[in-house]
Amino acid sequence: MPYTRGVGKGKIMKLALMVKVNKAAAAGLKAFADGRKAVPCLDPALIALLDDGDALVMLDAWISAWHSANARAPWDFSAVSK
Repeated sequence: MPYTRGVGKGKIMKLALMVKVNKAAAAGLKAFADGRKAVPCLDPALIALLDDGDALVMLDAWISAWHSANARAPWDFSAVSK
């Protein structure tokens, strides 16, 4: 699912930026799937995308994607101690 936060609010995101933002979101999803913590500054895939002044929107995409995947992940209640 493409990351579209901020699109349609009177601003049109450049296509190149949208591609980079979606790559950042995909990196966040992959980080969650790989079992990594929600620390985008430690993700080399994201850091490689941060080459200009659009870092905030890419960090937001990465973090939103990671937390979205975390919220959808199933819980293993048998691992919770009583």
